[in-house]
Amino acid sequence: LAHCDVLVTTASTMTVDAAAFDKPIVCVAFDGKSQEPHWRSVKRYYHDYSHYIALSRTKGFAIAYTRESLITYINNYLDNPNLDAEGRERIRQEFIWKLDGHSADRVAHAALMFSRN
Repeated sequence: LAHCDVLVTTASTMTVDAAAFDKPIVCVAFDGKSQEPHWRSVKRYYHDYSHYIALSRTKGFAIAYTRESLITYINNYLDNPNLDAEGRERIRQEFIWKLDGHSADRVAHAALMFSRN
């Protein structure tokens, strides 16, 4: 993500990762050239999954429902990377515990403590 100007993704934890780096994010919510049934459509992630609904409420990223809106959002973010910066800050505050560079240390410590029990 260090060299990323705009992250384009589907409903993914990469959204949170990009927000951690304050990178603009566009989530794809269309199924390409085909119209998929709801249970197979990428759209369901944004409307049916509670964790992504909560993430969407931060207004930290754009959701592109068409190819045209995808292109527009990408260009808008390239022109002004600060768009939705307040929402990305909300993602960091609400979904990320610490951004101190020591997550691996905490995971290793927890694994070690768990293995001793």
